[in-house]
Parts: sequence; C-alpha cells; structure tokens
Amino acid sequence: MEGKLINLDGKSVFVRKPRKQDLENAERVYNTKVAELIRNNDENQLLTRSELEKFLEARAFYTNEDLENITSTQKTIIEGLEKLKKGGITLKEGRQICLDISDARRSLVDILSRRQSYDFATIESVAEFERDKYLVFLCVYTEDNDERYWMAPEDMTNDDSVALYDLAHKYITHQIYGVDENLDKSLPENKWLLKYGFVDENLYFIDRKTGVKTDRSGKEVANGEEGEKLDDDLSFIDNPEEPFVDEDV
Repeated sequence: MEGKLINLDGKSVFVRKPRKQDLENAERVYNTKVAELIRNNDENQLLTRSELEKFLEARAFYTNEDLENITSTQKTIIEGLEKLKKGGITLKEGRQICLDISDARRSLVDILSRRQSYDFATIESVAEFERDKYLVFLCVYTEDNDERYWMAPEDMTNDDSVALYDLAHKYITHQIYGVDENLDKSLPENKWLLKYGFVDENLYFIDRKTGVKTDRSGKEVANGEEGEKLDDDLSFIDNPEEPFVDEDV
C-alpha cells in the first residue's frame, strides 16, 4: 500500500495515499457541512466567500498605504533574488540579502494574512476543515497498517494528536495537490543559505566554517540553546552566473 510512515515523539503511524473513494467520501462531508451551515446561517452568521469579497471591497479593506507596502515589498524580494542569481558579490553580502528577502516575505505575509483571517470564518472554509479532518481520519493507520489510528475524527484534534494530525495533513495535501511538504527549503533565499553553509538541513543558522549554531546576526548561541531558525515558504534558485567572493579566504 502506497503511503508514508511518520514518527513523532515516540509515536509511529502509517499515512496511506488517499484513494478515489476517500476523496469522494470527504467531499460528501464538505457538501453536507455547507448545506448545514447555510440552513442554520441565522444562528452561525457566516458569509460565503463571494459575500466576503463584496463585504471587504465595500469597506476598502486594503488602504492605499497597504497597497503601496505590498508593491514595495514585492519589489524588494524580486530585486534581491536578481542579485543572488547574478552573483559577483561577497558571501556576507549574499547572506544579508537573503535575510532582507526573508523579512520582506514575512512582512508581505503579515499584510495578506489579515485578509486570510476573514476567510477562516466563511462557510466554505469551515466546511473545508471538516472535509480535510475526515480525509486524514480515513488515511491514518497504526504503524503495522492493520487498523485506523483514531477511533473518530474528533480524536485527532485533542492536545496529544494535533502535531501528528498536522504532519499527516501535510503529506495528504502533497499527495492530492502536489504541494511541497518542505516549502521552507524550496525558497530561493533559503536554498542559497543552505548551499553556502549559513544554515543547516533544518534551516537553523550556523557558522559556515565551524557548523556551530548561531543567531540570525551570526553570533554563536550559548550551549544548550536551540538557536534561530528560518521559517518561510516557496521555490527554486538557479546556480549563480558569476562566482561569489569568499571574503574569509
């Protein structure tokens, strides 16, 4: 059976690839939830996504300042990636450009996530959560793959199962939509930092010569401290066209 064994905090589960019947069953859960919410909407007072768009548009949800910030932040990311692709600068400069890009992405996410926070309260979003929860329930089995890991969908979101649920959901999302399970590592600036030894495989900052964990500024962290980690999202960087200059040589 095609799938993946997931280990977390001493627990092991087998997540199988969703089958056509699983997807159909999960879609029925979605449709049933949508119908229920529409039927009882006087009590729930939820908007559909189309109603939400009209609501936000009527209230000029994004100010001119927000729109200018979005444009300038996107420009910072694009220009930074162009500099990395071209090369011909010192590795120290390249590292700083990567951090600037990372900050810009986070700033952009902060602005755009305000819109996303409204979407969480739409009828479709609530129904999608129920659909995804049921799909994870159908696909997660015990390690020996002989029975479902959870007795009911409600068991997946208790305190002991949330992290395991998230990992299983990531895998299933990847199988259905082709979404990268390791989006952080696929970001161009993170690939660059990893390639030139400024972060380790888990994206923690390290000294590129000694491998010792550092903070974001490059200062070595005290023994026992976890250090700082990059936490972004996205795509691919080509090899630079000009070599980077190692100022430590």
